[in-house]
Amino acid sequence: MTQNSPAIASNRALYFRLLGYVRPYWKPFALAVLGMVCTAATEPVFPAIMKYLLDNGFKTGDSRLVWAIPLGILLLFLLRGVLSFCTNYLMTWISIRLVLDLRRQLFDKILTMPTQTFHEQSAGKLISRLIYDTDNVNQAATNVLVTAVRESLTVVALLCYLLYLDWKLTVITLTIGPLIAFIIKQLSRRIRAASRSSFEALRAMSHTIEETTDANKVIKIFGGQQQQRERFFQDTERFRRSMMREAVPASALTPITHLVAAMAVAAITYLALSQTTGQASASAGGFVSFIAAMLL
Repeated sequence: MTQNSPAIASNRALYFRLLGYVRPYWKPFALAVLGMVCTAATEPVFPAIMKYLLDNGFKTGDSRLVWAIPLGILLLFLLRGVLSFCTNYLMTWISIRLVLDLRRQLFDKILTMPTQTFHEQSAGKLISRLIYDTDNVNQAATNVLVTAVRESLTVVALLCYLLYLDWKLTVITLTIGPLIAFIIKQLSRRIRAASRSSFEALRAMSHTIEETTDANKVIKIFGGQQQQRERFFQDTERFRRSMMREAVPASALTPITHLVAAMAVAAITYLALSQTTGQASASAGGFVSFIAAMLL
């Protein structure tokens, strides 16, 4: 067992514990998941329409399709917009309720804590936990879950369509999956570490501000303005460095994944031009539809 295994197991147990707070709101959550399923089911429709139009040279023998296809595209995106709005609204409602419940439970806990705890921990740290940490828990319990469910359903829908178009090209496309997953895992680890550092710096800033406001008379009497100024400067500088460490992997994530995806597109284009694959490369519409579905 690796050294990271206990930490991974602990994070998994903590995440499932956080999901327990979603249980009282399972009805709106189920509706949100249903909306995600319907949204994912519409993903392959637009590439399929483009395939039909390109294969037929934007010509059709049925005059009704002249207005039916544009109207269908409009209705498709209208439906996706409504589903996306409903899903986001429901998940936002759930996340706000989660933050409300967590803050109320945490405040009740603070009211019953022994006096010694308030001597050992600064008020700024407790306030930071009550205000900022609950938002982090909310993101872990809802945003990550939404992304996992929605993207997984979208991948399944598009993968089925890609297999329908050309299974050989689909297999080539799947080869980049592990590489992208490895890149995301490594960069996400750095982002989490930098994020933890930035929150610690933020707590230190809150503590310094609290001391300065509560003991402002003492600071003026003993001439401690310069000391507090330097201390706050160090806290803000630490926060700036933490944010920049977080910005590096966050900014590099999209370009790197796009580069890896471009490598797959280049390989698929080469195979399509060399006519070594099946039906997706047999027509311009099939090839463009395949690329469009792969990049969605």
